Amino acid sequence: MVPPKYIHKRNFAVAGAMLSLGQPVAAQIQAIWITAFFDRSLDVPESVEEVEYSAELFARYGKWRTPAGCGDKHGDVVFETLPYWDQLLQDLGLRYKRKATWFQEIFTPYGVADYAGLVKEWIQLKKA
Repeated sequence: MVPPKYIHKRNFAVAGAMLSLGQPVAAQIQAIWITAFFDRSLDVPESVEEVEYSAELFARYGKWRTPAGCGDKHGDVVFETLPYWDQLLQDLGLRYKRKATWFQEIFTPYGVADYAGLVKEWIQLKKA
């Protein structure tokens, strides 16, 4: 969402530049992440090289994971949506395992309702 050269300036971010099956949830999580990035409550890597390496690693994985997809051209997380959301939530310090029990975590699918209240959770975390 943030090009490496802007990671320390914290003055530019792009939301929604990806393919996802859960775009409304992705938009909300990205909005919280970008807000945290701009208000400096989100830690960023020390070096631009570390950011570039991470981006390259993700791009290569996307290309190899789905060779018939678009991972070599742009962010294509259609089949990696939940891990992507998990990473953003972990970056924010929010709970990424959203189910009430371990049994539900393993055996019930995730849906939009599992992500209800994220903004309230973020506000509570910021107050703590």
